[in-house]
Amino acid sequence: MALFRNHEHDARGLHVLIRCPVDRDAAGMIAHAKRSTEEGEHYLIEWDEHVQTIEGQLERIRRYREGEYQVAFVAIIEVDGEEQLIGEISFRTLGRRRANHRGMFGISVAAAYQGRGIGRAMIQHLLDWACKHPTIEIVALGCYAENTRAQKLYREIGFVEEGRAVDMFKTGPGEYHDDVIMTLRVKPREVDR
Repeated sequence: MALFRNHEHDARGLHVLIRCPVDRDAAGMIAHAKRSTEEGEHYLIEWDEHVQTIEGQLERIRRYREGEYQVAFVAIIEVDGEEQLIGEISFRTLGRRRANHRGMFGISVAAAYQGRGIGRAMIQHLLDWACKHPTIEIVALGCYAENTRAQKLYREIGFVEEGRAVDMFKTGPGEYHDDVIMTLRVKPREVDR
């Protein structure tokens, strides 16, 4: 189920390919994760919590490729004839029949390439996948309350705030941040069909 067509995106003159990750992306995924943890003040995962080995990333890629209720896409550019991974979006459900109609995604785009529509294109690619999936009805995300730039993008795409988890993130002694939960229904409720 995870295999899905590639999408080409023009990011203000920069050619970006959005596709499912393949084995040759493992090192790039590690490098992107490291860069994202260093650059992103609103990034949830700390570096030591990431899969940091090629073998671990290959397993992760395999799980996304074979998973029925999960998917990942990467954003790739070409620099000096070499592919460079500059973004990743991943989605999964809880893996339980009663909850597989809804899942959450996480997204990251390298800071040097933000503001070019790459994140928007990656989210739209994910939403296209979710629309075609036989089970997925709701795509959700969590976002630091202070990350108003990202929330603006999500609202423009059609996501609505569903609620907040107060003090969800603790970034240091006495430093708490709310998690804004946003959702987008990609299929009508069965009772509405």
